[in-house]
Amino acid sequence: MAIHLLQAAAPSAEHSFSSDIFMLDRDFGISKKPYVLTNEANQSATIAALRSIPRPDKPFHIGFSGWENYNLMVARQSCGALLGDINNTVMELFQKTQAAVLHSKTRQDFVENILLELEPQKERFLREDNGMDSSAIRSELTREGSWLSTDASYGYVQSLYQEGKISHLRLDISDRAAFAKVDAWLKANRLTCDSLYLSNIGDWFLLMEDGGKGIRNMKASVNRVITESTVIIDASEHFYHPSGSLPQRVIQAFPYDPEKARSKFTF
Repeated sequence: MAIHLLQAAAPSAEHSFSSDIFMLDRDFGISKKPYVLTNEANQSATIAALRSIPRPDKPFHIGFSGWENYNLMVARQSCGALLGDINNTVMELFQKTQAAVLHSKTRQDFVENILLELEPQKERFLREDNGMDSSAIRSELTREGSWLSTDASYGYVQSLYQEGKISHLRLDISDRAAFAKVDAWLKANRLTCDSLYLSNIGDWFLLMEDGGKGIRNMKASVNRVITESTVIIDASEHFYHPSGSLPQRVIQAFPYDPEKARSKFTF
């Protein structure tokens, strides 16, 4: 297994990317507070790495969790994205985000409009105990690397939504059949999974007392859609980091195995 630890003009896609073909949107009955903003460390190093790594002609992004995906997509200048999660509330967050982006001409307008949606339901969407409150969302307007920090980066995400090139899909990463369909769709559209954001999903599967079934299925799903060139962004409490935080890592690893790829590293 080759694992490379890593420290850019967007191609125009010829069609919109619709997830309707998958027919996978089902209710998993899971609803918990999402991470609108990530609590992971090393974000600046991650963005720098993503900007420096060569891209294919049509760099397509697949990702889980919340807004961190938009930061990664801007850094990779993705031609489109499939944003998925098993969590019902994350899916609702994506839908609210899309609606606010399409309704808001400027990034400043977007922040005010999305907070009008999230603040009345802050017990569902905002992790105030972790400092992820409305002020943290407003701070994204000035945080370097955030998709909300410049007019150009916000406009980039907005244009992808306007052109129908970002799809949301309730998706279980341990569902091999679902990922077989995602893989077939990518191939049919001549797209390459250029970047894959997994957050710390691997940790959750490794903690499951299921005889390793979940982590095996996760690995099979991931390896179905990636190539040797796919840039994988993951995070783990088991990665070494002086602060003891939850650091991100950027790797190119095929086949991907979160159990074997947990060595100490620096960007």
